Amino acid sequence: MHGNIVIAPSLFSRVAMAARANFESCEAFLATVIEAGLNSHRAGTVPDRVPTVRRRDGGKAPAKTLLRPVNASTKRGRVLSYFLHATGATVRGAMAEFDLSRPAVFAHWTTLNLVHGVGYAFDAASDAILVRLPCDEADVFGVASQNIAA
Repeated sequence: MHGNIVIAPSLFSRVAMAARANFESCEAFLATVIEAGLNSHRAGTVPDRVPTVRRRDGGKAPAKTLLRPVNASTKRGRVLSYFLHATGATVRGAMAEFDLSRPAVFAHWTTLNLVHGVGYAFDAASDAILVRLPCDEADVFGVASQNIAA
């Protein structure tokens, strides 16, 4: 039992989050906390050896071929077009552009992947989505866009 350890609450919560991601046992976490010397919070400094929280990146792999052309006039098509053509397009930017919540933006991407075969890679650090087209598909909007325009 380690009942004599005194840790600042804000620093403790940050370290506890990192511990969940990086340590397998409570004993390993406590050993690292003690070794890092977290009592230095009284001096107003944070030790260099405090583990950092890693953000999860994600995404979906594209299909081998385009399953179905994306209709450019739908909101799903406009979301795809936004990330294909906007420089430095972020999820937050798409939320503002289309008046969507964050889960709604990712729901469009999940549907784009399942129905059309378009993949994406999400970079959590920059909040950006990189579009992955199936087999270097030149025109993902294909026939569906041409039928709307005609």
